[in-house]
Amino acid sequence: MQKIIIRLFLFLLIMESAFTVAQEIDRIANYKIKATLKSDRKAIEGYEIVHWRNTSSVEVKDLCFHLYMNAFKNESTYFMKESKGSHRSNKIEDGKWGYIDIKSIGLADGRSLMKSMKIDETIMRVNLYEAIAPGKDIFLEITFLTQLPRVFARTGYFDNFFMAGQWFPKIAVFENEGWNCHYFHANSEFFADFGNYSVDITVPEDYKVAATGNPRGKKNNIDATITYSYEAENVHDFAWSASPDFLIATAQFNEVEIQLYYFKNHAGSVERYMTAIKAALKYYGEWYGKYPYSRITIIDPPFKGGGAGGMEYPTLITGGSGIFVPSGLHSVEFVTVHEFGHQYWYGLIANNEFEEAWLDEGITSYSTAKVMNKLFDSTSSAVDFHGIKISAFDFEKLRYISAPECDPIYKKSWQYQDSNLYSIYSYSKPALVLFTLENLAGQDKMNQILRTYFDRFQFKHPKTEDFIAVVKEITGNSYDKFLNEMIYGTGVIDYAVDSIDIEEVKEYRGFFDKANGRIEISDKNIEKVDSKTKIYNSEVVIKKLGTVSLPVEIEFKFEGGKTIQKHWDGKARWKKYTFTELEKIKCVAIDPQDKIVLDINTVNNSKCMDGNIKFMLNYSAGWINDLQFIFTKLLNLL
Repeated sequence: MQKIIIRLFLFLLIMESAFTVAQEIDRIANYKIKATLKSDRKAIEGYEIVHWRNTSSVEVKDLCFHLYMNAFKNESTYFMKESKGSHRSNKIEDGKWGYIDIKSIGLADGRSLMKSMKIDETIMRVNLYEAIAPGKDIFLEITFLTQLPRVFARTGYFDNFFMAGQWFPKIAVFENEGWNCHYFHANSEFFADFGNYSVDITVPEDYKVAATGNPRGKKNNIDATITYSYEAENVHDFAWSASPDFLIATAQFNEVEIQLYYFKNHAGSVERYMTAIKAALKYYGEWYGKYPYSRITIIDPPFKGGGAGGMEYPTLITGGSGIFVPSGLHSVEFVTVHEFGHQYWYGLIANNEFEEAWLDEGITSYSTAKVMNKLFDSTSSAVDFHGIKISAFDFEKLRYISAPECDPIYKKSWQYQDSNLYSIYSYSKPALVLFTLENLAGQDKMNQILRTYFDRFQFKHPKTEDFIAVVKEITGNSYDKFLNEMIYGTGVIDYAVDSIDIEEVKEYRGFFDKANGRIEISDKNIEKVDSKTKIYNSEVVIKKLGTVSLPVEIEFKFEGGKTIQKHWDGKARWKKYTFTELEKIKCVAIDPQDKIVLDINTVNNSKCMDGNIKFMLNYSAGWINDLQFIFTKLLNLL
C-alpha cells in the first residue's frame, strides 16, 4: 500500500501543472515524456505519463490512442496502400520502414493494461478496470520504441538528420459519447486535444535539438549524451528535430523569438525565411489576432530530407529551400507563410482534419495568398521569373478549374479519389470561396469574420457549421445559401455572354393608321435617315451555365465610350438586355471587377463585336495567368 501511495504522489508531482486548468483553455490531454534518440539504430526509446481528463457527460470505459508511426510498418497499411508508397514525390525505401512498439502500459497504481490492449494498425484501444466518471482524471504510464523510417511523409531520418513527427502514443479525442479515432490515411492529417507537454530529449552530445515549445535547460550526461528539456503549454501536439550539422539563426519580431535551424548549403535562404516569417507574424496579428506563444521555430530540412518539409506543428514548422532557389521563385516564402498560417487555423483553431480538412487548409491557403500579396506584387506573388508572373491566387484557381465538379468541400479526407482531388477541395476551392466572399462582403467584413472566428474558437474544436454561423452573424445571413452550396455541394459557377445582336433602327414597313388616314410604307417610299442620327437596337443574352447562383454585375460598353452597368440576381438560366442607343454596343463583360473568382471559365465572361483584344484580356487576365502556370508546370517536367 505504501508503494502505491508513493507512486501516486510521484505522478501527481510530475503532472502538477496539468491540474492547474485555466478557465479559458480546456487542457484535456497532458504529457510528461522522456525520449532518447538512438542515432545508430534510427530509433527513439520513449517513456510517457499521460494525464487525461473526461470532460464529457458520460462514463468512459476504454481509451483510444493513435500510433501514427505504424502507417509506415509495411505495404499493407491504409497509408501505404492509398499512397502507393509515395508522398509529395518522396518514396519510402524498402527495408527502411517505421513503426511503434508498446513495451508496457499501465495505471498509476502499477496495474498493467497490456492484456486489455488491442492494436489495429495505427489505432490502439485499451479497456479499463474501472470507468472514468465525468469530470474525473486518469494517469497512464507507457513505455515505447519508435523506429523511424527513411524520411517520408513528414517524419523520419536521413543520414544524421532526424525529424520526429507523430512519434509517440497520442490519445484521441472523445466526443459525442465516443472516441473520434480514425486510421492514419494518406490524405488525412491530425486531431487531438489541448494540453501541456514537458519533454526531455536525449541525443548524442554533438547534436542540436529544435522542438515545440520553449527550452528549459540542457544537461550533459556521463555517457556522451546531452538532454534537452522543453515545455509547451496549451498545444495539441509535440514534434522535434535533431542533427549535429544544424546552424541556428535567430531574430525577434515584437515579443516573439524566431529560431531557424538550417544547413550550411542552405545559408542563402536564411534572410528569405526571416523576411517571410516576420511578414506572417505581422499580418496575421493585424488581421486575425495576436500569436499567443513566445517562440516560433523553423526547420529547413537538408538535401534528400525534403520529405520532412512543408509541415506544421504547434510553435514549429518545417520549410523547404535548396542549394539554389532563384529569388524570382518565391517558394521559400510561400511555404514559410503557409506553414505559419497553420499556427492559427490548425494550431490554435483545432478542427478535425480527418473529417473537415478545409477549415484549416482552405483558410490557410486563402491567408497565405493574402500575405504573399503583401510581400510581393499581387500579380507575381508566387513566381516572377524570366517574364513569367504567377500569383499565389493563380495556383489555387488553376488547380480548382482542372476538376471543379468532382466532390464537395465537406468530405472526410480519405474519401477523395486521390491526393489531387483532396488538394483541390481542401485547399484550392475553399480558398476561392473565401476570396469570393471577401469580394462580395468587402474586406472589412471579411476581416471581421475571420477575427471573430479566431477569437471565439481559440483552443477549441470548431466545425463547419460554426464558421458558417459566424459569417451569418457578421453579414446578416447574406451569403448563407452560397456557402452551403459551395461547401456541401458539387455545383459550379459559370456565367457567359451568349450573344450580342445589333440592328439599325429604320422606319417600319406596312400599313399604318395615321391622323389623316391609312398609309402604306414600303421600300419605295421609306425615308432614309441621316447617318449622323442613326439609332441602334442592341440585344444581349447572358446565360448561367453553372448550377450555383450569385448576383452578378454586367458592364456594357458602347463605341463612343458610354458605359452602362446592370445588376442581375443570376438565378434564371438566361437574361436578355436590350438597348436603343445612338451608338452600337462594343463589348459586354460579366463581373468586370472579377469578384466571383469561383467562375470556372473567365474567357466566356466577355465578348466584343470587333474582337477588341485589349478589352478581352482585361476581363480574362486570371485565365492568362492560369496559362502561364500551365506552361511553367510543363517546363518543370522536362
